Amino acid sequence: MRVILTLEDCRCKLVDFYETVAKRAGIKFDDNSMFDCRKILITKRVQFEIRSYYHEQGMTEEEIGITLAQYGPKASLQETLETPYIAEIQDGFITEYPRSSV
Repeated sequence: MRVILTLEDCRCKLVDFYETVAKRAGIKFDDNSMFDCRKILITKRVQFEIRSYYHEQGMTEEEIGITLAQYGPKASLQETLETPYIAEIQDGFITEYPRSSV
């Protein structure tokens, strides 16, 4: 499923970004939900804005690179002038943590 985003949707930390994408896609989630960064694709412009956000927060290029390598979506979608900010979610983007019985 493709989701059209705004600039503001992309200038945030990754968890907030994933929550925004899920909301725009109409997918329900809660505190037991987990996002799988392997199941979401984005345009390079989205990745640029996420990087810019982290840079503004004082992270170094090395820290940003490590964060995106571990937790970031893949920037492999083609963008257009009309829609530079796109995310595409795949099955399994959101899963649930098992609830503890303790």
